[in-house]
Amino acid sequence: MLLNQPLQLILELLGHDGSEIIWPEEKGLRQRRGFSVEEFKDIADHFGYALMEIAGCPAISPDGIKAPLFIEQFPFRRNNEERLFHYMSKYPGLIVGYYSPEIYHMVAWDRGKVYDPKPRVYTYETTEDRIIIDIFYGLINLESNHKS
Repeated sequence: MLLNQPLQLILELLGHDGSEIIWPEEKGLRQRRGFSVEEFKDIADHFGYALMEIAGCPAISPDGIKAPLFIEQFPFRRNNEERLFHYMSKYPGLIVGYYSPEIYHMVAWDRGKVYDPKPRVYTYETTEDRIIIDIFYGLINLESNHKS
């Protein structure tokens, strides 16, 4: 339960459930409105939380156009995967990523389980058709002091 609030309340605050078809020329899930992380930032703020963005594959570029240099070493963590799962083990949040090259998708995460609006719930490590993580947004309670 993200934000310790019932799903129905979150949907009421958002003003939609993401299912509206707004791109009828597309196929399958691509037809639907879906959700924006920006909408969830506002909902999180309303309840005293913030979303901390952790890139699944961080990279740098001098201008955002040239081929990126992917960062592979980090202070305190050995590599991207260790860094990403460090944060995912500490915080519930949102995962944004791909089910296939055509489907960019967002799911809720709660320290080991994925809550997919498809709908289904699964354990990330044991599911073959899991979402490929592009960005993890850790849900940070602004009223408590978190330390790494």
